[in-house]
Amino acid sequence: MAILEEINKGTANLFKLNRDINELSQEEMALIKSFIAEQVARNSADYERLTSELTGELNKCDFEDMAIQPQVGFVCKTNIIKSTSNIKPGTSIYINICFNCNLPGPEYTGDEQELKKALNGDPTSTYRLPLYISEPRHEDGHIIMDAVIQTRAYSRALKDLEYRLYVLEIAIENVEQKLNASLSREFKIPAYMSHKGGPIPSMMVKQPKELTFNKLRTALEQRKEEWKPRESIQKKNDELIIVIPMPHQVNQV
Repeated sequence: MAILEEINKGTANLFKLNRDINELSQEEMALIKSFIAEQVARNSADYERLTSELTGELNKCDFEDMAIQPQVGFVCKTNIIKSTSNIKPGTSIYINICFNCNLPGPEYTGDEQELKKALNGDPTSTYRLPLYISEPRHEDGHIIMDAVIQTRAYSRALKDLEYRLYVLEIAIENVEQKLNASLSREFKIPAYMSHKGGPIPSMMVKQPKELTFNKLRTALEQRKEEWKPRESIQKKNDELIIVIPMPHQVNQV
């Protein structure tokens, strides 16, 4: 029995909300895409179309702030090489790579080729790793920041060196954006340190409301239809004609 997913633009909207609120941020969009990736078939060719349709009907009312407590993992030490702010070049930066089980996992539909493209730095890859960056903390002339990922992604980083380097690159890029600075890619991972500084402070992150998850689940279920082939067999002269009708598909412009 095959489960086919039908994207029907004529389906009644489940998310008719007031659109005078600002559209979703990149962080909020990543959360929804990650959830959809966990729900749809891993080999669904309609994944991108489906996420575009569903996320287009959500807004900031569907999210809430959630406090998480990052768990310490390992630390990366690098330094500033260029800055447009008041941070001096040469300033040491410590990035604590942390994890939390309540965060969304990677936006991933199971295509290993997409993962390999991401690990190789290919910008066309659809693989995305949700990562949360803390505000900078200053201590003894250097800067400390926390980068938090989901627990399963962290576990993979411990076992897979290539994936660990990918996580570090994403963390460094996020720190650069936060500080408006360029960081050196020559870094150290001190084996004797699980993190830098005192206890890791809690962090506020965006999280879809449970009602939002329920809306998404309902929408996804409505877009799945169970299909069984109902073939017809006809004999015409010396020919045998077998017709297998396919499920209705909406034409895409």
